[in-house]
Amino acid sequence: MNRLTILVATIALAACSTTPDSPTPAPTPTPAPAPTKAARPAHFDFSDLPEQELRLDQLLKECQARTGFNFTYAATTGAVIEKSFVHFSRSPAMTLAEFETALQEVLLPHGLEAKRIGPEHLQVYAIQLRKS
Repeated sequence: MNRLTILVATIALAACSTTPDSPTPAPTPTPAPAPTKAARPAHFDFSDLPEQELRLDQLLKECQARTGFNFTYAATTGAVIEKSFVHFSRSPAMTLAEFETALQEVLLPHGLEAKRIGPEHLQVYAIQLRKS
């Protein structure tokens, strides 16, 4: 019996020697990855579109599908966009700068302009009425 008592006492003391209430060290936080620019193709290709007259809203949908850019506009601007037609001519692949220039040239005759808004990674253009 003495041996059993000593064994139980030893196990109890060993269990008490651990300090379960002591604070555990906080895990080292993993730094968040740095934000990166959204991947964007070097060129935007519109060469497979047929040469035709398109409503401006249809052209903007094609631009959105091919570039990944988002286009937004107010209801009053939308009324102008839905009534406006543009003659689309096939064009070779365009760089970002060429695309932005071509977009402004398409919008200008209709009294519209495109302006980049929001953070770069969201890639949003606001189409708005030009200020006189």
